[in-house]
Amino acid sequence: MQLEMFIKLVLAGMSMSGQAAQPVAAAAPSPSDNLIVYRANAEPVSWAPTVKVDGIKIVALPNRHYTSTHVTRGVHTVTTSWPFISRQRSSLATITVSAEEPHFLIITGVSRYGGGYTMTLGSRIAEVDPTQARPEIASCCKFKAPK
Repeated sequence: MQLEMFIKLVLAGMSMSGQAAQPVAAAAPSPSDNLIVYRANAEPVSWAPTVKVDGIKIVALPNRHYTSTHVTRGVHTVTTSWPFISRQRSSLATITVSAEEPHFLIITGVSRYGGGYTMTLGSRIAEVDPTQARPEIASCCKFKAPK
């Protein structure tokens, strides 16, 4: 009963405002970005892993999306952490930036239920050659701006 009342109040508020809020388009990647992280098809697709660079959150990345940021020269740790309910484990990759060439990292994962008690789970983040990453991103992924 309380849920029904809440839904009615939300709908009434939306109709009084005239229009529902329109989403703001994400900015395009910056030409100076040298770290690109993408997720072409990593299961479970319902959850977005948080991507952190040196412990600082840059984005929660949905399936079939990519993000980019600029990192300084040196060694950097890039981690992914999935929501607890996804049952995926965190992953870690270390990159060394010595020039302005871009580094591409892919998030992969599998989450399969085989019936009975059989489950296959796993995820990782790994560096990918730019010649493989660029066409893969172009064919599958939408840009999501970092925070």
